[in-house]
Amino acid sequence: MCSNHVIPEGRLGHWAYASEPERVLFRRMRSWSEWHTNETFARGEGENRYALVCQPAHLYEFYAQPPLEHFSPGRFCQALPPGHILFIGDSISTAHFYDTAGLLGASRGNFRTTALRSLVVPNKSAALVRASDDLQACGRHLVRISLKGNKVHHVPERVLAFFDTIVLNVGQHYGGGAESIGRLRATLANIHEKTRGAALRVWRPTVPGHCLCQYHQNGAPFNSTEEALASFNTCQWHRGYNLSLTANAVALQVLCPGWIALDIWGASITRRDSHLGWVHNSKEMKSLLALTGTLPNFAHQPPANFSLKRFIRQHPASDCLHSCYASGPSAHWARVLYHEVIKWRHAHPPARPSEPVRDT
Repeated sequence: MCSNHVIPEGRLGHWAYASEPERVLFRRMRSWSEWHTNETFARGEGENRYALVCQPAHLYEFYAQPPLEHFSPGRFCQALPPGHILFIGDSISTAHFYDTAGLLGASRGNFRTTALRSLVVPNKSAALVRASDDLQACGRHLVRISLKGNKVHHVPERVLAFFDTIVLNVGQHYGGGAESIGRLRATLANIHEKTRGAALRVWRPTVPGHCLCQYHQNGAPFNSTEEALASFNTCQWHRGYNLSLTANAVALQVLCPGWIALDIWGASITRRDSHLGWVHNSKEMKSLLALTGTLPNFAHQPPANFSLKRFIRQHPASDCLHSCYASGPSAHWARVLYHEVIKWRHAHPPARPSEPVRDT
């Protein structure tokens, strides 16, 4: 079921001002994100919280050809395999996880009283399940496991066996050298082998950041993939474009057949807007805050007598990879995941009208 959706010639379409149904979804996701991040980051991480739920000047929707169906939480829940849902990846996958949870209106998981508690492993292990990343939606656990760094990760098979739906991405932490790519290949192979019992396995393609994103935080996406590709020929954010091509090529080699590749790469490379730009705990951000009393973000602009262009030249943006929750490209990823889940269910009709959630 794998297909090469990680090249520019993916799903055709364009970004434009969102329709009213998409704005309704955005308001729901933003409200959910504000609630959840307020809960999650209440202990000393308020600066990050502000960045994660920032709101750009415009809300964009990807008008795809053929069109994507508008997200329906009820249909999504009915179409899912019977077991629990797992997102595996780095911080970019966190945005996909939270935006999917926001669309579903997920609630806090009852982590301490379920079998999931037994899956907690030490912090030094490759797989870490934390209570803050255990949510509930569709009568299922919705869980995120964080894999960071460019080592060979070994997620315990007893952890993976708990889940029927797996959404995977690792790639941005691996450099382009042969040794690093070998570790990426080994990590993917480990997860591939240990998830053969899952009903639905999804690869979310690795996407690059954008150079000079601070100029476009309140701007518009590129008009086309061709325009985006031309920009990568001029400048790459930490070699991200080349790394994304390599990571996706390795994933297709290792994970096919058996996985579905989300068709999000072509749409994502055009989203030069809504990147965080500066992370709030960086010394650049602290310097700007000390000078102006405000931050160059979506809700606040520097005073008129302050030269933001001069500041940008002196302090390059520290994060042109991560994007806002709810309104960035990861919201589109959640919709494409929904589209693939519906397609999967059409191809795999349930044996009986109501399947119980599988637990272990």
